Amino acid sequence: MAPREYGAAARSGPAGALWPVDRARHLSDSPELARHWCSGSSGVGTFLVRLRSATGARDDAVRELVEGAALAVRAGRVTDSTSTCHGLAGNAEFLLDAAELTGEAQYRAGAELLVEHLAAQAVLYDGRLLVPDENRKTVLAEYATGLGGSLSLLLRLRFGGPRAWLPEGERAHP
Repeated sequence: MAPREYGAAARSGPAGALWPVDRARHLSDSPELARHWCSGSSGVGTFLVRLRSATGARDDAVRELVEGAALAVRAGRVTDSTSTCHGLAGNAEFLLDAAELTGEAQYRAGAELLVEHLAAQAVLYDGRLLVPDENRKTVLAEYATGLGGSLSLLLRLRFGGPRAWLPEGERAHP
Protein backbone atom coordinates (compact mmCIF):
# COMPACT_ATOMS: atom_id res chain seq x y z
CA MET A 1 0.00 0.00 0.00
CA ALA A 2 1.46 3.36 -1.01
CA PRO A 3 1.55 6.38 1.34
CA ARG A 4 -1.26 8.02 -0.61
CA GLU A 5 -3.46 4.97 0.04
CA TYR A 6 -2.76 5.26 3.76
CA GLY A 7 -3.84 8.86 3.44
CA ALA A 8 -7.07 7.80 1.75
CA ALA A 9 -7.84 5.47 4.68
CA ALA A 10 -7.14 8.19 7.27
CA ARG A 11 -9.92 10.24 8.79
CA SER A 12 -8.53 13.70 9.41
CA GLY A 13 -10.07 16.26 11.70
CA PRO A 14 -9.28 18.74 14.45
CA ALA A 15 -7.85 15.92 16.60
CA GLY A 16 -5.44 14.78 13.88
CA ALA A 17 -5.41 11.78 11.57
CA LEU A 18 -7.02 8.54 12.76
CA TRP A 19 -7.15 5.22 10.94
CA PRO A 20 -10.00 2.69 10.95
CA VAL A 21 -9.78 -0.41 13.14
CA ASP A 22 -10.63 -3.80 11.67
CA ARG A 23 -13.34 -4.63 14.20
CA ALA A 24 -13.57 -8.20 12.92
CA ARG A 25 -10.02 -8.77 14.22
CA HIS A 26 -10.42 -6.89 17.50
CA LEU A 27 -12.91 -6.83 20.32
CA SER A 28 -16.33 -5.78 19.16
CA ASP A 29 -16.23 -2.82 21.54
CA SER A 30 -13.06 -1.44 19.93
CA PRO A 31 -13.37 2.09 18.62
CA GLU A 32 -13.93 2.46 14.91
CA LEU A 33 -10.99 4.85 14.66
CA ALA A 34 -7.85 4.57 16.76
CA ARG A 35 -4.62 6.41 17.48
CA HIS A 36 -2.46 3.63 18.92
CA TRP A 37 0.60 1.62 17.90
CA CYS A 38 -1.33 -1.65 17.62
CA SER A 39 -4.24 -0.07 15.77
CA GLY A 40 -4.15 3.40 14.34
CA SER A 41 -2.24 6.65 14.15
CA SER A 42 0.86 5.72 16.12
CA GLY A 43 1.34 2.44 14.26
CA VAL A 44 0.74 3.92 10.82
CA GLY A 45 2.89 6.91 11.75
CA THR A 46 5.69 4.57 12.87
CA PHE A 47 5.50 2.78 9.51
CA LEU A 48 5.52 6.06 7.56
CA VAL A 49 8.52 7.40 9.50
CA ARG A 50 10.43 4.22 8.68
CA LEU A 51 9.26 4.28 5.07
CA ARG A 52 10.52 7.82 4.73
CA SER A 53 13.82 6.92 6.36
CA ALA A 54 14.35 3.78 4.24
CA THR A 55 13.29 5.17 0.87
CA GLY A 56 14.04 8.85 1.20
CA ALA A 57 10.39 9.62 0.38
CA ARG A 58 10.07 13.33 1.03
CA ASP A 59 6.72 14.09 -0.51
CA ASP A 60 4.19 16.26 1.26
CA ALA A 61 1.70 13.39 1.56
CA VAL A 62 3.97 11.41 3.90
CA ARG A 63 4.90 14.49 5.93
CA GLU A 64 1.26 15.51 6.33
CA LEU A 65 0.25 12.01 7.44
CA VAL A 66 3.04 11.93 10.03
CA GLU A 67 1.96 15.37 11.29
CA GLY A 68 -1.68 14.26 11.47
CA ALA A 69 -0.75 11.09 13.35
CA ALA A 70 1.38 13.12 15.77
CA LEU A 71 -1.51 15.49 16.42
CA ALA A 72 -3.83 12.55 17.11
CA VAL A 73 -1.54 10.90 19.66
CA ARG A 74 -1.05 14.20 21.50
CA ALA A 75 -4.82 14.71 21.54
CA GLY A 76 -5.34 11.39 23.35
CA ARG A 77 -2.94 12.10 26.17
CA VAL A 78 -5.59 12.66 28.85
CA THR A 79 -7.60 9.48 28.26
CA ASP A 80 -5.02 6.97 26.99
CA SER A 81 -3.60 4.21 29.17
CA THR A 82 0.11 3.91 29.87
CA SER A 83 0.86 0.93 27.62
CA THR A 84 3.19 0.66 24.66
CA CYS A 85 0.73 -1.32 22.58
CA HIS A 86 -2.25 1.01 22.83
CA GLY A 87 -1.31 3.89 25.08
CA LEU A 88 0.99 6.73 25.97
CA ALA A 89 4.31 4.86 25.88
CA GLY A 90 3.84 3.59 22.32
CA ASN A 91 2.53 6.94 21.16
CA ALA A 92 5.51 8.74 22.70
CA GLU A 93 7.87 6.27 20.98
CA PHE A 94 6.31 7.23 17.64
CA LEU A 95 6.83 10.92 18.44
CA LEU A 96 10.50 10.26 19.24
CA ASP A 97 10.81 8.45 15.90
CA ALA A 98 9.32 11.48 14.14
CA ALA A 99 11.66 13.83 16.02
CA GLU A 100 14.71 11.81 15.03
CA LEU A 101 13.68 11.61 11.38
CA THR A 102 12.65 15.22 10.90
CA GLY A 103 14.85 16.97 13.45
CA GLU A 104 11.77 18.95 14.49
CA ALA A 105 11.69 19.73 18.22
CA GLN A 106 7.88 19.75 18.33
CA TYR A 107 7.80 15.95 18.14
CA ARG A 108 10.22 15.47 21.05
CA ALA A 109 8.24 18.04 23.04
CA GLY A 110 5.11 16.02 22.28
CA ALA A 111 6.80 12.85 23.56
CA GLU A 112 7.82 14.66 26.74
CA LEU A 113 4.23 15.86 27.20
CA LEU A 114 2.95 12.30 26.90
CA VAL A 115 5.52 11.18 29.49
CA GLU A 116 4.13 13.81 31.89
CA HIS A 117 0.70 12.23 31.47
CA LEU A 118 2.24 8.77 31.90
CA ALA A 119 3.77 9.92 35.20
CA ALA A 120 0.42 11.35 36.31
CA GLN A 121 -1.02 7.82 36.16
CA ALA A 122 1.68 6.33 38.38
CA VAL A 123 0.51 4.40 41.44
CA LEU A 124 2.08 3.55 44.77
CA TYR A 125 2.82 -0.18 44.61
CA ASP A 126 4.77 -1.98 47.31
CA GLY A 127 6.27 1.32 48.44
CA ARG A 128 7.33 2.39 44.94
CA LEU A 129 5.81 4.80 42.47
CA LEU A 130 5.21 2.70 39.33
CA VAL A 131 3.28 2.94 36.07
CA PRO A 132 0.23 0.64 36.04
CA ASP A 133 -0.77 -1.78 33.30
CA GLU A 134 -3.09 -1.02 30.39
CA ASN A 135 -6.19 -1.43 32.56
CA ARG A 136 -4.82 0.75 35.37
CA LYS A 137 -5.56 -2.04 37.85
CA THR A 138 -2.18 -3.57 38.66
CA VAL A 139 1.51 -3.34 37.83
CA LEU A 140 2.92 -5.84 35.34
CA ALA A 141 6.43 -6.16 33.95
CA GLU A 142 5.26 -6.86 30.38
CA TYR A 143 6.63 -4.81 27.50
CA ALA A 144 3.50 -4.19 25.41
CA THR A 145 0.93 -3.69 28.16
CA GLY A 146 2.95 -3.17 31.33
CA LEU A 147 5.83 -1.38 32.97
CA GLY A 148 8.54 -2.75 30.65
CA GLY A 149 7.48 -0.66 27.67
CA SER A 150 7.22 2.51 29.72
CA LEU A 151 10.70 1.96 31.15
CA SER A 152 12.10 1.35 27.66
CA LEU A 153 10.58 4.67 26.54
CA LEU A 154 12.06 6.52 29.53
CA LEU A 155 15.52 5.07 28.83
CA ARG A 156 15.30 6.14 25.20
CA LEU A 157 14.06 9.60 26.12
CA ARG A 158 16.90 10.08 28.60
CA PHE A 159 19.79 8.42 26.78
CA GLY A 160 18.72 8.34 23.12
CA GLY A 161 19.11 5.41 20.79
CA PRO A 162 16.78 3.44 18.56
CA ARG A 163 13.37 2.11 19.46
CA ALA A 164 13.33 -1.33 21.07
CA TRP A 165 12.13 -4.37 19.10
CA LEU A 166 12.09 -2.66 15.71
CA PRO A 167 14.83 -3.14 13.12
CA GLU A 168 17.37 -0.35 12.90
CA GLY A 169 20.84 0.11 11.52
CA GLU A 170 22.22 0.58 15.04
CA ARG A 171 22.35 -1.42 18.25
CA ALA A 172 18.93 -1.65 19.87
CA HIS A 173 18.01 -1.59 23.53
CA PRO A 174 17.10 -2.97 26.04
